[in-house]
Amino acid sequence: MFSAERYIVRYDFSDKFKLSGGRYHTPISYWNNAFHHGYWLQTTIGRPEVIKPQSYVVPLHFLGSLLEGNLGDSNFYYRAGFGNGRSEVINDVNNFDNIYKRPAGLLGLIYRSTGRNRFESGISAYFDKPSPVGRPVVDEVILNGYFVLQSETPEIIVEYTYADHKSSQAHGNVNSVYGQFAYRLAGGESNFKLYSRIEYLNVSGANPLLGTRHLDYDGILAGVRWDFSSFAALKAEFRNEKFEKLDRQNSAWLQLALYFDASPSTQKFLTSLRELRKSNTQ
Repeated sequence: MFSAERYIVRYDFSDKFKLSGGRYHTPISYWNNAFHHGYWLQTTIGRPEVIKPQSYVVPLHFLGSLLEGNLGDSNFYYRAGFGNGRSEVINDVNNFDNIYKRPAGLLGLIYRSTGRNRFESGISAYFDKPSPVGRPVVDEVILNGYFVLQSETPEIIVEYTYADHKSSQAHGNVNSVYGQFAYRLAGGESNFKLYSRIEYLNVSGANPLLGTRHLDYDGILAGVRWDFSSFAALKAEFRNEKFEKLDRQNSAWLQLALYFDASPSTQKFLTSLRELRKSNTQ
């Protein structure tokens, strides 16, 4: 089964004003935007628990419009979006319906440094009114903040997410934080990258949206990534994890991640298309 993760139309008025519309990866998490669903892109085998595929805590997709750009000539960037939020299946997005009944909005501010040791920091907020099947409408506010050092020596990602959920019957929150550290070895061992991550996720039992889903989690992992090719990486990982209502467990994971460079094919297709258009005009 195939599904479209993103379809976007964008017009850049200038570096300060870029307007787009379509289906996005919701820009309220660094991880969700930096790595999307490409396992080769991320250092680790899996995503953090708070932003894993089909996450209940952070809505991974957003259908609507987005305005973004530079603030003046500074290294600060802004985002503002409006569109459909969660559907009745709360870990999915509404598609082209209910935008006026239960609209969602988001705001974000990002700082990106320049120079050799690049780092990025950002804060964002997401507002929604999800309506779970058979339950009252919930007022939802998600706040996120992160700091990232975008280097291989080292790579540091720290991200905190807080969510507040309130209905006519209950009120609860979510707290989540993870920190990831990685370091690529030097010299002849530069194909190897060591990494570790520690995570914590807590959902209050009174939370009217997520309290019954048993999402509490804490865990630590460590691993090594071997980039034996420009287009392939082998990752080996050890995890120690505690899921809610389960005993703490240890596990070992192995993943082969591949990268396919479509640019030569794309260029060939565009060249053929230009030649076809040229022949049709003659």
